[in-house]
Amino acid sequence: MSAEEDACLFLSRILSGDMRPPEGNELPQEEDSPLVREAKTLGAMSLDANRFMGELASGKLSCVAPRNNTILGNAKELQSVLRHLHWNVDRVAIGDFSQSVDYLGDFSKYFNMYIEQVKAREIEQQKRAELEQQKVEFRNQRLNELLQTQLEYYESLNQAINKVRSVRHDFKNHVLVLNELLENGEVIEAQEYLSQLSSQMMLTKDIFFNTGNAVADAMLTDKRNKAIAKGIEVDVQLTVGDRPLKISNMDWCIILGNILDNAIEACMRLDGERHIWIEAQVRKDVFNLTVKNSALPPVVKENGLYSTTKQASGEHGIGLGNVRDVVERYDGVMQTKYEDGFFTIAIMMCGV
Repeated sequence: MSAEEDACLFLSRILSGDMRPPEGNELPQEEDSPLVREAKTLGAMSLDANRFMGELASGKLSCVAPRNNTILGNAKELQSVLRHLHWNVDRVAIGDFSQSVDYLGDFSKYFNMYIEQVKAREIEQQKRAELEQQKVEFRNQRLNELLQTQLEYYESLNQAINKVRSVRHDFKNHVLVLNELLENGEVIEAQEYLSQLSSQMMLTKDIFFNTGNAVADAMLTDKRNKAIAKGIEVDVQLTVGDRPLKISNMDWCIILGNILDNAIEACMRLDGERHIWIEAQVRKDVFNLTVKNSALPPVVKENGLYSTTKQASGEHGIGLGNVRDVVERYDGVMQTKYEDGFFTIAIMMCGV
């Protein structure tokens, strides 16, 4: 078989898909004519190019291209582009969303759009994670406040009980003194003595609440006493009955702590009359709480919650957001309203 025929058969098998490496008679020989040598060289370069493209197609971007293979001009450029694109993707994977490509035509546009979407989702996830962390910290802060409030409440309650015991212990003596004053006709002295005795008894009057839940009682007592100490008038009307409500201690703390803290802070920003009204009632298994307080006009935020003028405004949003979350877990609703210098928040919780 002639060299020309060997070259033709070599090229023919390549065209038919047989990509085996060239055999001895398929390699260029010194005695071959220029045309035969070029044909065999073209065949060998085609096989090298096929091997290289196969490795590239399988994802081996670091594969080495055959040297002096002019057929691979565009393939080498593609390898360079894919390597750079791989580097871009690696950077995005570690959070570098500044990457963009402009060397792949329409693919560049969609790749850059994808990066922007990934960036937006990552930012949103970070915001949600930060918000959840803030909520956890806020709940822990409320829990610490609850524990401290309960300690103070029980201490005050114990003092009041001791005061009542002391007065009861001395009651017989008080009666004897009053009886002697009246028998001697010393009416004015008897009245003064009664006045002093009444002032002692007033120390325990209307200081504590009885909602059936110790945490709710502690929170109401603590917040009302703090408000009164700041010169805020507080009116409380409770119609909750004797049945303990199915509201967890932490939820009581979140609801009463946030709502009453906001009411106190709103009143403290006023120069004029400061007043808080607290009304709670239970009808069957539905709990209703309404808190109304004097306030400056608030600003409505996008999520429907009223904003605040205090510096830690983020905590305000988290606080009311936590209240709304708690209320909704009890199949309830929360509504807020500002009208004629007064801010009102009303909640309804079902199945309690």
